[in-house]
Amino acid sequence: MSIRIWLACLLAVSLCFTGISAFAEAPDITGDVAEEAALEPAPVSDPAAGDDPAEVPLETPQEEREILFLPSGIWILTGYNTWTFQVGHAISLTAEQRDTAELAGIMLEAGNVREGAILTIEQLYALYPGAEALLAPPLMYPVRQQPMAEAGVTVPASEKIFYLTIDDTPSETTPEMLALLDSLGIKATFFIVGGRARQYPEYVRAIYDAGHVIANHSYSHDAKILSSSASACLADFRKCEKAVADALGFPLEMPILRIPYGASTVPVSYRTKLQENGYMWIDWNALNGDTESTIKSDKAALERAYSTAVRYDGAVVMLVHDGKDRTLRTMEEMIAHFSEKGYTFGVLQTNIERIPGARMGFPK
Repeated sequence: MSIRIWLACLLAVSLCFTGISAFAEAPDITGDVAEEAALEPAPVSDPAAGDDPAEVPLETPQEEREILFLPSGIWILTGYNTWTFQVGHAISLTAEQRDTAELAGIMLEAGNVREGAILTIEQLYALYPGAEALLAPPLMYPVRQQPMAEAGVTVPASEKIFYLTIDDTPSETTPEMLALLDSLGIKATFFIVGGRARQYPEYVRAIYDAGHVIANHSYSHDAKILSSSASACLADFRKCEKAVADALGFPLEMPILRIPYGASTVPVSYRTKLQENGYMWIDWNALNGDTESTIKSDKAALERAYSTAVRYDGAVVMLVHDGKDRTLRTMEEMIAHFSEKGYTFGVLQTNIERIPGARMGFPK
């Protein structure tokens, strides 16, 4: 064999071992980080240019990378197989991520993503490129039932139970309400307006996911439509059920409803028609006045809640509204007050007795 062939073989073997060595010594860039790490060669000193090898920093790619922790949160089904991500805790962004967020249309507060923000899949993956496998929506969602009344068991109205009922939901502040209730360990009954469910479908799913009761507050919230005829009234509430089903991605039984502005909005015969179709309607016996123009301070709102609740012994059905800043500010103090008074907290079900001061109609 000629000398040239031997030299070629030696060169090939040398290159092979060089490649294996380079691969084995490459830094480990695996881990729960959602960005690409470029392998930069170490800087080389040039004595001719006056570089002192001792003064050249030897930085490795591991030292240059900024580790991005994946956000916490929940996936929300906003329609048929359409998922969004609700942020569990505020996300601090890098400068590069802020630029990306602006391009992706993500609303920021003080340069960061706020707690409870809803991100589309595209927005989430824009902030965390390469994280598709680590931040993936579930392949299927287990259908849960709403809290159901136990057969043959009636909840006495004399028990000191505080029922927090939230009307005119969802709204743009629903995530804040949900976060607040979670921090207080309270479950509520959310009276959904169908038209708002169309506007904020992801919040309907968030309410359901958090384990609250979803109840019916009509589709239109329009007294004129609801009072036009018994059939129009019934159809409006059924339309709300359809809007909720579309938001959740599956139908949901909603046997409890509240007539907008109270039961007097519609004639007795209309309410009877609702009961004959399996609905239980209920008003309230206490309220914080968050829609009343005469309530101009947090203190006044709390006094309104306390003074209206004290009129009756036993259960309290408290009316508040979604989208009211004062209600959010005073909720913790109100809950603490009734807890100190010995109340337990529950959600409305169809097996409760008639509650003093709260107009009600039961299925027939």
